[in-house]
Amino acid sequence: VPARRGLVHWAGNGRTGPRLFLVAGAALLALDPADGAPVPSFGDGGSVAIGEATAAPAVVGDRLVATTNAPATVRAFDVETGRELWRTPLMADGTPIGAAPWGGFAVDAARNRAYVTTGNPRPPLYGAGRPGNNEHANSVVCVDLATGARSILSGEDRGSGPRLSATAAVLFAPAGVRLAGAGLWWSAA
Repeated sequence: VPARRGLVHWAGNGRTGPRLFLVAGAALLALDPADGAPVPSFGDGGSVAIGEATAAPAVVGDRLVATTNAPATVRAFDVETGRELWRTPLMADGTPIGAAPWGGFAVDAARNRAYVTTGNPRPPLYGAGRPGNNEHANSVVCVDLATGARSILSGEDRGSGPRLSATAAVLFAPAGVRLAGAGLWWSAA
């Protein structure tokens, strides 16, 4: 099963050596960068089942953050063990209709937040007959990386038609504030 949209390197800490993290199929994988072998102490022999995912994960401190499309969630895992720390659904009303975070997310490590872009809910992709309240569709959702608490920064109404969505969160910040998105650093300064 091919990897999807990249991988992330973690340098390790005093207890645990470096790792590469990526999503492939419906799994979050931890690999030893020296030989590419799965890390047996992470999850179930080097992988954690997470559901359909299309965006690369991110490491923030001791947390590994990943988004999944089915179910539409943002999740945090212990970077060493793969144990799930929290799970935040992107389906406000609890129905299986949710907004998929297929395009990725940006991390602001200084504020301990992730900014997740979502597309149209599925199914169907056209807005006129969409069931549910679709609160997190076509939105930028801010997720606190310590707790998983969410807030919506911007969004569209329930009946919005199809539109293009960004492939990673686009953020505006005061001069001097550095934000990471799609593996690149950007500063408003």
